[in-house]
Amino acid sequence: MPQKLLGYKYEESKRLSALSGYAGLPVFLDFLRGLQIDKVMRQELDTSEHTDCLWKPSEIVTNLLLLNLAGGENVDDLQSLQADSGISRLLEKYNEAGLSAAALRKRRELKRRQSAGSVPAASTVFRFLKRDGEIGLEGRGQGKAYIPVPGPTAEGLCGVNNGLISGLCANREYKSVTLDIDATLIETHKRESLYGYKGFAAYQPMNVWLAEQRVMLYTEFRDGNVPANYAVKSVLERALCCLPKTYKPVFLRSDTAVYQIDLLKFCDDDNIKFAVGCPISVEMRKEIRALPESAWNKLDDKRQYAEVCFVPSSIGTTKKRKYEFRYLATREYMPGQRRLFDELEPEHPFPVIEFNGDNYKVHALVSNRDLAGPELIKWYYNRCGNSEEAHGVLKNDLAGGTLPCGNFHANANWWWLAVIAHNIHSAFKLLCCEESLHKSRLKRIRFQIINIPGLVIEHARSLVVRLNAGESAFRLLTGIRRAICGLRPCPG
Repeated sequence: MPQKLLGYKYEESKRLSALSGYAGLPVFLDFLRGLQIDKVMRQELDTSEHTDCLWKPSEIVTNLLLLNLAGGENVDDLQSLQADSGISRLLEKYNEAGLSAAALRKRRELKRRQSAGSVPAASTVFRFLKRDGEIGLEGRGQGKAYIPVPGPTAEGLCGVNNGLISGLCANREYKSVTLDIDATLIETHKRESLYGYKGFAAYQPMNVWLAEQRVMLYTEFRDGNVPANYAVKSVLERALCCLPKTYKPVFLRSDTAVYQIDLLKFCDDDNIKFAVGCPISVEMRKEIRALPESAWNKLDDKRQYAEVCFVPSSIGTTKKRKYEFRYLATREYMPGQRRLFDELEPEHPFPVIEFNGDNYKVHALVSNRDLAGPELIKWYYNRCGNSEEAHGVLKNDLAGGTLPCGNFHANANWWWLAVIAHNIHSAFKLLCCEESLHKSRLKRIRFQIINIPGLVIEHARSLVVRLNAGESAFRLLTGIRRAICGLRPCPG
């Protein structure tokens, strides 16, 4: 009879030891403290009504951020952190740090009465996520676009994110900023969710990506039935309020969802240089087809570009202000695609225009920048892939793709937590890690930094995380902690 199992077996230890499988996770607590984000959390989330609570909102948020970074994707996964004896001991030390003797006695008495562990229970977390209730949700419904006003918890989490980005900018300065606006769909099976344009129930956050710092500047949580081009100007205005005041000039890039004349005028009035995708409308198609062959210039091996003389009737001018926007079109030759029975492909998922009997794939953009055509088009297309990659990290590597319940505000708060965790991960790499890790996905950071075995012991009234001899992560972790000591805290 063939042997089906390898020559080993599992045994349970007779003694409970503080062994941890996440020995690298505490450096993220060091990082939050180095930038003083823990102080920002207390200022933005904790109020006087939480004075006598065992678990303050700032402590719950800290645990949920660690859950995201460690790979958990739902509230029940907090029990994995609770079951990790080493991390439980470190979290207990972190929560008790800085408390007075009286406050420490009070906290330990509350823990004893409630039989609480080192991480909050699932019921406590759900109460935190749902504490905004059903405020402002009366206008939601299929067939109408409605965006609920963010609840106080979401506003507090936005403030935490602002503090994190301020800390990142204080340690990694840039002379200008580029904002990329894009929406993403989160497919869900919640009964309260609404159907989107792709035919499935979803939520659709509208996100503003800060390209130079590789973080999400702002996000607005929306229902799936809200069009991507709905109320984009208000999203941009709120995102601009989140920017550090010293950042000028500001640049904007986006797809055709942001092509709204009022928004383009707002950007031009505010000296925001932009490049936005332009829909191929009937009028635009007519102007492109009217271009002579000599107007088309080589862009690369496959594409050509041309300036289009196009002025929409909605661009009004006054004596005080004259708007002059540039319209550029690109075209790419498409060989004839034939189906069975020798039939031509009738439709394409992109605009196609015929020139001299040949089909070309055509795209257009509008801009108020004075760059040369090839340089402007290259800058515009540099946005592609960056925010989409961040959406993939939020929904797959972090917990943003698994929403906890049917409550809109709770899901919005959960999404904000995933956004902050993503920004912590990105800022941590840029400020504290060696250059080879700057573009690493979160799964590599987990493999090399977070998911490391270690023994947590208490020695001389301090905790020690002991790694295996020869562990390559020892040099990496000690270098990260030295870098954290040199960080400037977030201003204000």
